[in-house]
Amino acid sequence: MASYWVLYFYVVVTTAAASVSRGNLIYSTRHFFLTLLVIVLVIFSGFRGFKVDADSSNYLEWFQSLDIAGEHNLLFLKDPAFYIIGKVISSLGLSISYLFLTYAAVALWSKFRLIKFVRYAKYSHYFLYLYFCRFYFVHDMTQIRSGVAIGLASLALILLFRKSIYLSIAAFILGIAFHLSVILMLPFFFLLCLGYRFESRFP
Repeated sequence: MASYWVLYFYVVVTTAAASVSRGNLIYSTRHFFLTLLVIVLVIFSGFRGFKVDADSSNYLEWFQSLDIAGEHNLLFLKDPAFYIIGKVISSLGLSISYLFLTYAAVALWSKFRLIKFVRYAKYSHYFLYLYFCRFYFVHDMTQIRSGVAIGLASLALILLFRKSIYLSIAAFILGIAFHLSVILMLPFFFLLCLGYRFESRFP
């Protein structure tokens, strides 16, 4: 439990350091500290103790089934990203911790990139703090597939809004590979393609 408090203290200190006024050394290096924070969160999630979350037993069972004949096709259809990443990691002789590490890296990278595109990107340190308090342990340490899919789908929407069509399509397809529920975002993609800008408060 102590390690969680240490991590929380590190997040708080980084957020506070990134909140200082312009014109000093700490402010000029805030992006470095925020990037370092993301890396620390990825490592913490990837190499956490096994069974600290509710879903790790299922992931371990899936991971072990990759080497069992007859399980391949079903798992690939259900979770193609898990199957591909798991097979690569398994073939390298690495443990399931590296699968958790990969998922955390993609999830946190996509969300960190997402806040760089939004209007209030200068408050990214507050976003990361709030994300850590509310969603980090739920997504990046438990529901890892949803954590990646939400980040990629959100990034895809923002990229499409900014007219980066091909990057948006790539992020959207990648999101589906991690979790099929991303397909539910299609109506929003069609509306953006038709020119709707979501500037009204009603939708």
